[in-house]
Amino acid sequence: MQARLKRILLLDDNPLMLSSLEQLLERHGYDVLPAGNASFAGEVIRGVKFDLMLGHAMVFCRDQLLIGLDAQPNLPFLLYGPGFFASHRLGPRTIAVMDSAASPEQILATIQQVIESGASRSLASHPAVQVRWIQR
Repeated sequence: MQARLKRILLLDDNPLMLSSLEQLLERHGYDVLPAGNASFAGEVIRGVKFDLMLGHAMVFCRDQLLIGLDAQPNLPFLLYGPGFFASHRLGPRTIAVMDSAASPEQILATIQQVIESGASRSLASHPAVQVRWIQR
């Protein structure tokens, strides 16, 4: 029996970044659903189970996404960009914020670690990536 691919909801309002990350993740065996806006992501998250939500922190601030998050209360988040803006609006969740300047290899290693650790705080950061946990 073949293992289920890990499913990632990818959220970024920059089409180039969205496309680049989608291609990178799919090449490395992830099932990726790209969302170019918070409204679409908020709708999708209510009906599809994900292993991780990856995206630009500023997009996470949008109310349309926040409304849908109750459907998956244990979904781990990995944000890149200015995480402060999103972290104060995500409620009682554990999230990880990653440096935007990470290389593709660093991004992949961090994604794997966040998925494996789930919502626990047992992430052992990749040495070259600044990842910090925010517990709300």
